[in-house]
Amino acid sequence: MISFQQISLYFTYQNTLNLTETMTNNSIYFVFESIDRDLFPTGYGLTSYNNTEAVSDSDVLDSISNIDHVLEVKPYYQLKTTGYFSRYEEIDTSSSNVKIYDNEDNLINSTLLSDDTATPAIVAYYDNQYIYSDGEKLNGNYIDETAAVQLGLTEEDLENPVTITMEVGMPVCNIYADNVSVRYSYNDVYSDTYYISRSEILYDKIEITLQIDGIISDSDYTDYYNTDCEGLIYVGYDELTSIIDSYLSTDVREDILLYEDDNEVVVEYEPSNYIVLVDSIDNLSQVQSDMETLSSKVFTYSPYSYVKEMTNLRESNFNSNIILSVIYTLIALVVIVIILYRYNIGQKNKIVLYKNLGLNNEEIQKVAKNDIMNVLKLFVIVNVIFLMIEMVYNGEFYGYSQILITTLFVMISVIIAFIIHSINKLILRRVLYD
Repeated sequence: MISFQQISLYFTYQNTLNLTETMTNNSIYFVFESIDRDLFPTGYGLTSYNNTEAVSDSDVLDSISNIDHVLEVKPYYQLKTTGYFSRYEEIDTSSSNVKIYDNEDNLINSTLLSDDTATPAIVAYYDNQYIYSDGEKLNGNYIDETAAVQLGLTEEDLENPVTITMEVGMPVCNIYADNVSVRYSYNDVYSDTYYISRSEILYDKIEITLQIDGIISDSDYTDYYNTDCEGLIYVGYDELTSIIDSYLSTDVREDILLYEDDNEVVVEYEPSNYIVLVDSIDNLSQVQSDMETLSSKVFTYSPYSYVKEMTNLRESNFNSNIILSVIYTLIALVVIVIILYRYNIGQKNKIVLYKNLGLNNEEIQKVAKNDIMNVLKLFVIVNVIFLMIEMVYNGEFYGYSQILITTLFVMISVIIAFIIHSINKLILRRVLYD
């Protein structure tokens, strides 16, 4: 029963680990700031985690990729439906037309999104990210529950994939300006003027078409890094990159507005937001610290403030279980030895009878071994019955295969039975030769 409890604790630990990683995610978001953070006026704090209009540093990006425990560094794409930055004349960035078709191309819903309220955005998800739906990693395109409500979609609508056409802000290129005068101030007490290089992403209103395969529950995953949008549409990184790349160009339309005073020029597109995927949530804090030491212009953002606390709690529970397992095992061994010794002492009358019948010590051991073997067989069977009752009671036993759990437990029960048999053999021999 002690071994059963430890197996139960182990799978509970694994289940908690998976749940923690799903809730927490293994990612760190970051942007580049326009000036070194230590040059900001006292009390100044950056409140925006998306485009800071800073120029990305490719050398720093390469260095971050080489940090221990970093799986990959990718741009974090976020295509908003309203409220994006555009300098094209006569583009209404405050609205977005959306049409939804079923798998037979029948129009099932049409809506106009407006920035009078928060609107959904399209974001990328990545192969190495801990995002699951119904216990399986995402495969396809999904919307979260908030976006589903905004677009008028239900679980019944998505029993089969649907197709959405919608207008989004699509990155086209960057607008670059050098030696731009910027003044950072805090309550006008500390202030100074800095000359920076500024890089802004130019967005155009583009209609795109996506296949949506399902709704991802908020209990499965929530992307906290969604700036000022509400509701998300998750598209695989490769697919979203392919869509974005198809619209990139420095050959912009003539109706673009450039600020002549800042000598702005159009340059090739460069992402402004990035995501770092880490091998484990246990290493998030260390990687985040290593990133910030690479450059004082790197500003990291991890919305999971409870990661360290969860990691410490999990490690503490695991260590406690190991200690308890050792203590319980030692107690169990003492109890087993006492019971077996008293049992064999109680068999002395039988032993005298067997000797009077002419049996030698080896023959008496064989007879006694058969008795204990029958008890141990019953021990294994009863253990497995207890396990089956537990699995039936709990349904899917911690989400793992019942065959795997049963096989593992039978093996452990047999090993324990063998240990008990070996201890009994030693005690019986001592009793026989006393």
